[in-house]
Amino acid sequence: MSKFSPKRYVSLEELWNSGKRMIMLDRDNTLVPRDRTAAPESVALWLERARQIGFDLYIVSNNWHQDQVERSARELGIEHEICFACQ
Repeated sequence: MSKFSPKRYVSLEELWNSGKRMIMLDRDNTLVPRDRTAAPESVALWLERARQIGFDLYIVSNNWHQDQVERSARELGIEHEICFACQ
């Protein structure tokens, strides 16, 4: 189960209207559930809406498997990724 639920958070429009222009998103067990290799369709749709509004999207991960992070970024249309972020 993904921890990311687009309905649980502030609206993209509210973020944009408050001056935010970038969203950093965690990959592992947030965008992509632990038991899956790809994000659910609801996440992909939310990200597409964010892009349509104009947000720059970044995917951040503590995952040391850079290929997995890059694949998720590609599949989700996210141009920027930060791998092995080490909190």
